[in-house]
Amino acid sequence: MKTEQQIIRNAGFKITVPRLLVLEALRVCEKQGEHLSAEALFRRILADGGHLSLAAVYRILAQFEAAGLVTRHQFFTDSNRAVYQLANSSKHHHHMVCADTGDILEFNHNALEKMENEIAAAHGFEIINSQVVFHVRKIGTR
Repeated sequence: MKTEQQIIRNAGFKITVPRLLVLEALRVCEKQGEHLSAEALFRRILADGGHLSLAAVYRILAQFEAAGLVTRHQFFTDSNRAVYQLANSSKHHHHMVCADTGDILEFNHNALEKMENEIAAAHGFEIINSQVVFHVRKIGTR
């Protein structure tokens, strides 16, 4: 696995402590299956002893997104905040967002992938990327 320094350098950025802090926090989120907003990422970095501003986190996330290092998701929940995850952190996946808790669950489904490809092909296209988001609620909670 590439180090944070290699990833940042390969993306064309100067290696700085704030960039390292954000990338390290994103890697922890990936391992824990979390999708965090910029604000939550900022709080996590501060709790871990890092020092940077919220504005720096937003700026770095925008840089990383433009360079293809992170993916920004806007799931249109009650909080309506964007959440971030490392790009290509795992194989292609989709998301379920719980309407009650805001929890985000990643999932893969072969039949869904097949159906997406069949629909695109029927119209003369091929899938380059897709995002399917199910807004869900636990059965029996309402």
